[in-house]
Amino acid sequence: MWMRSFLVATVLLAPAIAMSDVKPTSKNVPTPEVSVPGPPPADKEDRPRTEPPSVTAEWIDGHWKWSGNKLLWFKGRWEEPPRPGALWQSVRWASDNGKWTFRDGYWVGGAKAKALSVFEPVEPKTPLIVAEQPLPLLLESSDPPPSPNAVLIRGHWHYNGETFAWVSGFWSAPKKGYSWMNDEWMHLADGKWRALPGHWVAEKP
Repeated sequence: MWMRSFLVATVLLAPAIAMSDVKPTSKNVPTPEVSVPGPPPADKEDRPRTEPPSVTAEWIDGHWKWSGNKLLWFKGRWEEPPRPGALWQSVRWASDNGKWTFRDGYWVGGAKAKALSVFEPVEPKTPLIVAEQPLPLLLESSDPPPSPNAVLIRGHWHYNGETFAWVSGFWSAPKKGYSWMNDEWMHLADGKWRALPGHWVAEKP
């Protein structure tokens, strides 16, 4: 009887899930397993629709999550690891003698890099132009520069094909003979916005 009620609740909830704006939150520590009334529905097809916003970004697959005594679908997304070398542990649904448990995904491992390397951004193949105005820049609190000549790659808003996602700033080793130009958005004459990716600019001799 409980399985029948669970399936009915899932079917009724599906339209609301598809229309709702579920904001993902990432964790840096394992979360305890939670008992759930049954298995999740089949995963939806959810592949990356855009290029990664940076060379360090990792794709988090879309997944069903048990939250607040209900099922929610979280769309896949690009996300920056909280520290160099951190790996994403996906959500876990498990069955033991007919009893189901759920554990949320989280980042594990990694450590701060001992030596900085020069950040080389990936040049987009086509210009990114959107109709929606980008959000104001966030004020980030960064760690002290790891070296006197370290260059701050400022955080910025990146459009992932559906919404704006914040890409956190970080420190880079300097590139000899170059200065860093941060990511910006340019307002076009037709009212749209064009992304101007961050890049290194050769210094004048």
